[in-house]
Amino acid sequence: MTLCKLSRSIIALGLKSNLALSEALTDKKRGLCLKIYQDLRTLHDELKISIAQSFDLPQRQKTKSLFLNKLEHIAQVNQADPEKLKRIKLSLSKNKDKYFTCLDFEGIPTTNNKAERALRHLVLKRHNSRGCKTDKGAFALSVLSSVLLSLWWSKPINFFEEYSKMLTEANSQ
Repeated sequence: MTLCKLSRSIIALGLKSNLALSEALTDKKRGLCLKIYQDLRTLHDELKISIAQSFDLPQRQKTKSLFLNKLEHIAQVNQADPEKLKRIKLSLSKNKDKYFTCLDFEGIPTTNNKAERALRHLVLKRHNSRGCKTDKGAFALSVLSSVLLSLWWSKPINFFEEYSKMLTEANSQ
């Protein structure tokens, strides 16, 4: 999940009722959600500015460290936070290194929108066929589809050769 998606989850929580507790959020809790949303949007905007600059790995590592500190501050759980916001903040803390991968490599966007659009036809197929019978099957399908399609798009000419290498490496581990 990207910072963008987390922001949308938080704004949705702030604007709607807290379904986990089956009650509407108080103004104070809604304000907390909106504040976190604004902080994440600001962080994402700063990240986009950093990505737009020329690629300098040492500078990007410094920037990443600053962003990680900001994210730690945003992700601090407060007793007044609604339960869903607490879960989101815990997820932020747990996965904080993954949100700034785009700083480590040149040409990586801040969102995964392009990848999600590329997988859209699979989502529609799953929807039309009524999906998988179990959550485990759905998870397996999503992982396999993602890996295979990513490999296909990165190596369309040598797909089967690369796929064979990938299977050999996986079996040797």
